[in-house]
Amino acid sequence: MSMYIFDTNIFIRLKSYYRSRFLTIWERLDALSGGELYSVREVYNEIKDDKSFVTDWVQAHRSIFRDPTQKEFEFVRTIFENRHFQGLIRPGQINQGSRVADPFVIAAAEVYAGTVVTEERFVPNGARIPNICKHYKIPCINMEEFLAAEDLP
Repeated sequence: MSMYIFDTNIFIRLKSYYRSRFLTIWERLDALSGGELYSVREVYNEIKDDKSFVTDWVQAHRSIFRDPTQKEFEFVRTIFENRHFQGLIRPGQINQGSRVADPFVIAAAEVYAGTVVTEERFVPNGARIPNICKHYKIPCINMEEFLAAEDLP
């Protein structure tokens, strides 16, 4: 059994998959939300005010958005102890009090032995989700790879 931890951009990407046209995908997401699909509170906070059918699904599946545990907070600290990975948060985000989900998505995957699902791409010498996942040997896939892993169209 795989466990997937969705990044914010996956929920945004799902807006392209209308439930009436991609019923199989949504049925599988419904099934996975029973224990194999998770995200984090910070992702929920980033998308909860969006007005779309995806947000309706998110509201109906609020339980998949976990609050961080102590172990997750500790792993977030571990990520930021690496000076290079501090670039995951831009200075403006801190000053503006912006929500930042990325380190919590990575930490949840580490703590629960899950796979991060994100549309971010590996950037040489970058401080992006795939870079950090690679550094810590955490599985990280994109939406297309998720659909293939779940044998979805």
